[in-house]
Amino acid sequence: MDKKLYVVSSIHMGQNHRYNKLFKAADVVEVRLKVIEALARTVKEGAFFCDSMLSDGADFFNNALKIYSREGIHLTAMNAYNEGDYETYDHLRILELLKVLNKRGCNFEFKSTEKVGYDKVQMVALKKIAHSGKYDIHKKRSRAEKVDLAKRIVWDWEAVALTMRDRGIVRNVLENGLDENILYVGKRHRLETLSSSGLLWYRIDVDSYKGRNRVYGTIPFHFKSNISRSFSKLDLTIDKKLEYV
Repeated sequence: MDKKLYVVSSIHMGQNHRYNKLFKAADVVEVRLKVIEALARTVKEGAFFCDSMLSDGADFFNNALKIYSREGIHLTAMNAYNEGDYETYDHLRILELLKVLNKRGCNFEFKSTEKVGYDKVQMVALKKIAHSGKYDIHKKRSRAEKVDLAKRIVWDWEAVALTMRDRGIVRNVLENGLDENILYVGKRHRLETLSSSGLLWYRIDVDSYKGRNRVYGTIPFHFKSNISRSFSKLDLTIDKKLEYV
């Protein structure tokens, strides 16, 4: 049987309150969780991947699933939100959802998505840029040209690092995934190697545009009723542009 992968992509909760308010990140989290719930509801055993999740993080969350109650997880998540620790809030809401799903017999476990931290990936990417010979940093330039060059180097550096991360993510899903897998990543991840991975994959994007929550992408037809039922529980306006196949 082919490994199935459902990619749920959305913005992360940022550590900046203004950013979260501008992009309605808290609402996006709620919509994203309902998408994940709809995908997971029919799965008896699956793997959950989240970008930036290393092996120690996966072990921590899997232990938390066994030890802590749903109520305890929810309370900790809300405390994190009220204290401005939005990244922890984001992760704990996922943990809370998987706790609920596991009680319903939809057993998901966290899997490590990346083998090394992003800082190490950035160092390797920087070395690639430095040894590429693409930029002549010793050439005489005006101040404006130097600023422009610095911006282009940083842009390329981030692009190379992100591409390296994406390849690692897909590779880890292939190596560690089960028959049914859900991957949550930020909007910037293009995951270009998915098309040649051999995985049977679908991608659903969640974001907010002009004050309205949007869900778009491709999803198997048998999830349609689950999606409708999950969204009916939210008191939010959602523009659904999903293609059911």
